[in-house]
Amino acid sequence: MTEETYEYADSVFSESSSEPSFEHSENMLISNVELNEGNTYSSEKEFIFAVKAYAKQEGFQVHLGKSEKNSAGKLSKRTIICSREGKPLNTTGLKKKKLAFTML
Repeated sequence: MTEETYEYADSVFSESSSEPSFEHSENMLISNVELNEGNTYSSEKEFIFAVKAYAKQEGFQVHLGKSEKNSAGKLSKRTIICSREGKPLNTTGLKKKKLAFTML
């Protein structure tokens, strides 16, 4: 499996070059999940699970947004959206937070 770095901006990520193999249960009890710059995930499914577990831990939910594929037909970008997303009342001075994640 190749190692690639992906950008996280309001939950944007990309799939590694091999088939995801992470198995999980939505009812699995996870505590103290942290999303930090430089975190490494072995598959798209593992990353999505970590984001959903973090959201649940923090008291909100997320859902999958649009995805984009590169010219080779592989997933290159996926948006994960907060379920309480809305237009902020004051957008002055707000910046998107970008974190780097690595897929193994």
